[in-house]
Amino acid sequence: MSRYRKDDLSVWSGVLDKVPATFREFLSDASMPSENTTFCFWRLGSDKAWQIGEIDYPRLDPTTDGADDLLFALDGLPQTYIAWANEYYEMNIDREAVKRIYRLEPLDEVLIGTLNSETSFEVLQEDIAEIGYPKG
Repeated sequence: MSRYRKDDLSVWSGVLDKVPATFREFLSDASMPSENTTFCFWRLGSDKAWQIGEIDYPRLDPTTDGADDLLFALDGLPQTYIAWANEYYEMNIDREAVKRIYRLEPLDEVLIGTLNSETSFEVLQEDIAEIGYPKG
């Protein structure tokens, strides 16, 4: 479904066509170029589930969009993320710290330091607030 496999170099039909107006501005954001998009999920606050466009998948194979390969670590299981992070960062990630985050336990200096000794709770305050993570 890559645009480079087709003659017209456009995003596959249906992938972005039904993106709600609320999110349309992100499709033209220069920091997130959408022309290489092969899959798109969205969810409005009123939606009961994640949404996708009406896509005519090639060869009737919905795995050809690359989502499974890119998003497998986001299955909601801490052990999946731990395995991915250990390989990606080439280091052993503290299992208990990751499990605490998956349980949405409040962040504190000790937990943050366990995962990244080069940052601090204070440095992350704005990011923590932006994503709505529970306060300690």
